[in-house]
Amino acid sequence: MYGGRTQIAPEKEDYLVIDKIPDIFHAGHLHTFGYLNYRGVIVVNSGAWQEQTDYMKSMGIKPDPGKVTLVDLANKKVHALLDFARERSIEMLSSLNTL
Repeated sequence: MYGGRTQIAPEKEDYLVIDKIPDIFHAGHLHTFGYLNYRGVIVVNSGAWQEQTDYMKSMGIKPDPGKVTLVDLANKKVHALLDFARERSIEMLSSLNTL
């Protein structure tokens, strides 16, 4: 069975299927940061708020802690990446006129 040890509910309908196409799709499971525009949908994967743990290191996961995406909802454009691990991001946030 797909997933090995991952249990899958024996349902006739997949309740995780998204019927209505969203403006923004956000995920965060992998602890790595990234974003892109896929067919008009902004796809954002959050980083983490935690440095690399021994477990992550053993699994080869290199997290991107403290990174945040700012999206202008009026035009669906990504305007800024705030990296709270760097001091200048706080300055950049305070210099923004509106969100």
